[in-house]
Amino acid sequence: MTYNKSFLAASLTTFIWGFSYISTKVLVYSISPYLLVFYRFLISSAFLLILLKLREKKLHIRLVDLPRFLFTSIIGYTVYFLLESNGIKLTSASIASIIIGTIPVLSLLTDVIFFKNRLTGVKLISVALSFAGILMVIGNPTVDRINPLGVLLVFGAASCWIFFNYMNQPLYFNYSTLAITTWQTLIALVSMLFVVLIKEKNLLISVNSEQFLHIVFLGLAASAGGFLFYIYALKNLGVVATTLFVNFIPVTTMLTGRIFLNEHLTSLQWIGGFIIVISLYTGSILSSKNSVKTVPKDSKTG
Repeated sequence: MTYNKSFLAASLTTFIWGFSYISTKVLVYSISPYLLVFYRFLISSAFLLILLKLREKKLHIRLVDLPRFLFTSIIGYTVYFLLESNGIKLTSASIASIIIGTIPVLSLLTDVIFFKNRLTGVKLISVALSFAGILMVIGNPTVDRINPLGVLLVFGAASCWIFFNYMNQPLYFNYSTLAITTWQTLIALVSMLFVVLIKEKNLLISVNSEQFLHIVFLGLAASAGGFLFYIYALKNLGVVATTLFVNFIPVTTMLTGRIFLNEHLTSLQWIGGFIIVISLYTGSILSSKNSVKTVPKDSKTG
């Protein structure tokens, strides 16, 4: 039952984060990306803090865990965004997506090399299928947009995400998913404030009602809800299985772009999306059925 909930949580994360690109496309033409992320963190922090206060009596974190909270938040939220956004500026979005698509591969290598976990055939096949699917969904990248610095920055972002996934694991035994997400988002908000103070002259933004709704969606669903679901999945499925879902995000973006932006989809993209779905099944469902995993109980978040 726990694995079913975790699989659903990871699936919801990919749909939310995939759809968030549509909202971001609407907003980036009128709002600085730095300010956009800052307001996302601001909205999600307020919502999560209220929710944490309502559901849990103790809001503090242990002093011994503070360095880990600081590291995971800054690496997984702030630094990841800065590296990815600046990397995409220097190279094409398709190249950046392919590099981000190597996260399951890098996670698998990290799992085997540093944590000495067994490399199973199911894991290897699912990661290979996932990467093949992402290549088909993205299509043929524009070669003249391959900038070495841009590629390096996006690889840096992918590495940050892997560090975030593994460094979070010790926190699962002492904190609920809600507490982890809330404190990491609050820390990310503070760190992002320093960034916008350096990069922007004015913290105020002027938006219409449609743009306001997109910002609220990004704050509540993409930042608060997305990270809640993702960390819950990490806690129960493990890093390798959960990161496979990262490659389904472009598929969600592709489908929502077709629906809301009337973007054309090729047969190869449809096939690639289907292959990624198969990889998610083999990597998350089959591997979980073939292994017994001890998971710290999280009574606060189910």
